[in-house]
Amino acid sequence: MAKNTSLLIGSFFIFFFVAMMLFGPYLPFVDSHLEEEIVRMEDGKIETPPYPPSKENPFGSDERGKDLLSMIVMGTKETMLIIFSITGIRYLIAVPLGMLASSNKGPAHYIVNGWNQLFSALPTLFSAIILMNLPIFYFQRKSFGMVDCLVSYH
Repeated sequence: MAKNTSLLIGSFFIFFFVAMMLFGPYLPFVDSHLEEEIVRMEDGKIETPPYPPSKENPFGSDERGKDLLSMIVMGTKETMLIIFSITGIRYLIAVPLGMLASSNKGPAHYIVNGWNQLFSALPTLFSAIILMNLPIFYFQRKSFGMVDCLVSYH
């Protein structure tokens, strides 16, 4: 039986993020109150934020002196709740629409086919826009064909 490495890696990260969401605020190195630290005294010197990475702040701090690692851990809960909400809403819309479109007729079928055609063309469209806005083409005095129309518009 072959191992599905993508499934294993994805499952590991999901379990890790859910564990951080549930148990992260209770870890000893996390400041769950996200207190600001305006001034710090070290070796007789006054330091102001942002603080560089140290034993107290492994990732350093922001402009207000808040520990970045604590901010990341505390933000995991909100981020995961948003991700699960978006995923749930997508499935609530996609599953019934897919079931209705499976008969290959009716408005659901036309909606799914239209979205498929639209989103299949978007990567090509984005690639063309990025290519046309490369500096070598964008700042060229002698442009080539369609690039000339797009560049002169700006």
